[in-house]
Amino acid sequence: MIPPHRQRFSLTTSYNKPTRLSTKRKRKDEIALSVLCCNRARRCMTQMSNRTHQTTTEGQFLRHWQAEIIRQRELHWGPVADDAARRMAATCSNPDDKLLTRAARLCHDLALDNDIQRYRRLLALALSLLALLAVISGITLASSISPQHARTISLLDAMIALLLINTLLMIAWAAGILIRGKPGGIGAWVLHYLPGVVRSPSLLPIMQAHTSLALHQGLMRPTLSAVTHGFWLLLLATTFVTLVIRFIGFDYQFVWRTTLLSETNVATLVDVLHIVPGLFAFEQPLVTFGATGDAASQRAIAIWLLACLFFYAIVPRALLFIGCDLYRRYRLAHLKVNWQLAGFSELREQLANVPSADTDTSDNSIKVLPTQTTHHHSVINSDPAWFTLEWPANEAPETPLAELPITPLGNVSSREERQQLLTGSARHPRQIIAAINPDLTPDRGSLRLLAEISSHCPLALFVPQGGRTQLWRDSLDEHLKLPVLQNKEEAEAWLRTL
Repeated sequence: MIPPHRQRFSLTTSYNKPTRLSTKRKRKDEIALSVLCCNRARRCMTQMSNRTHQTTTEGQFLRHWQAEIIRQRELHWGPVADDAARRMAATCSNPDDKLLTRAARLCHDLALDNDIQRYRRLLALALSLLALLAVISGITLASSISPQHARTISLLDAMIALLLINTLLMIAWAAGILIRGKPGGIGAWVLHYLPGVVRSPSLLPIMQAHTSLALHQGLMRPTLSAVTHGFWLLLLATTFVTLVIRFIGFDYQFVWRTTLLSETNVATLVDVLHIVPGLFAFEQPLVTFGATGDAASQRAIAIWLLACLFFYAIVPRALLFIGCDLYRRYRLAHLKVNWQLAGFSELREQLANVPSADTDTSDNSIKVLPTQTTHHHSVINSDPAWFTLEWPANEAPETPLAELPITPLGNVSSREERQQLLTGSARHPRQIIAAINPDLTPDRGSLRLLAEISSHCPLALFVPQGGRTQLWRDSLDEHLKLPVLQNKEEAEAWLRTL
């Protein structure tokens, strides 16, 4: 007879009629497996919630950053074509979510996401270089206090270099916060010289929006303070580790040397500094001028000096860094849209009036924006017009458009002329033909201008033969999907379409 505990492994066991014992064991196994799965699921959910909270905080800042970029862009360049972005924003019920969704869509349509990522990588590089500078400075400070060629260390010099300078810098930082309301230190220095490093014209608006958002949301002070305290914390920690390594590898003699202070003054200073290390049972050194002492006393002095560095320099910096970083995280978790800012106040009512029922929220970018815009006959109430884009002033455009009965708008090359053209096409929609200079390269700014014009009124393009004609036609066909006219007859036929 097969024992009950081996029946489930036997080939001769009948599974159609299990015994009572095997059924109980099976139920216990199922319960244990369920408990194990629940525990694992709980741990996974905890880890995912922590990651989600961090990602959500960073994602919220990115969304507000995109909104600030679009706000400043529209203040300087005028409204952006946002039909698709508004339709996507209409799916949100909260006004803040509508604004942020619209901004995220426009940043994607205007290809600003790549610039944002580039600027974030530049910030990460700047912080990495700053951390490297802190490590090198810490090693240099420790080497200056304990040089290899001189085995004698002046304790007063060491305390001034390790404790006094750091204390004065923390007092100066606190005074700057309380008196001026602005943080100083390394963080403010980095912020001051960062615009000189950002030489790309496309990154300057991104940086300005980043700085403006930090100021409006109260993030500038805790962020710069955290950078400052993090720099000094890393520097002091590197100094501490380097001194420990040197005290282990070399035999140093500690002496008390001073010209102005008496032995009583130095003893009083040592008594004050020993208050905190004394709470942790560190031995207080004896103040004796001109004497070096035995090996045990030298070892005690080295440990006491490291304890003072830890308690009076590293711990305060660490507490300040943690406090500033926690406050920064708190501000990040409570970001809000400031509707009083210019550009946001006008959008609130406009976004509230966007219909949200049965709208098309398909993922179409600005590249196909002209095909989404429907221009009704009642809207096109002005005569057709044409203009030349980036045409040299000393060359006459080789185009038959001058022979057509349409209004010439002149050559568009400067920023002011582009803005005037955008404003005019938005206020007075009309059929417009753009004559492209074939000697130019189809850059993103020109394509963006054409896309914004096409969002306000019907637009066709005329690219003469020569130069980079084929490159222009391929780029226009890929990005804009606008009609490209070849001759006068096609232009006349297109003008008769409306």
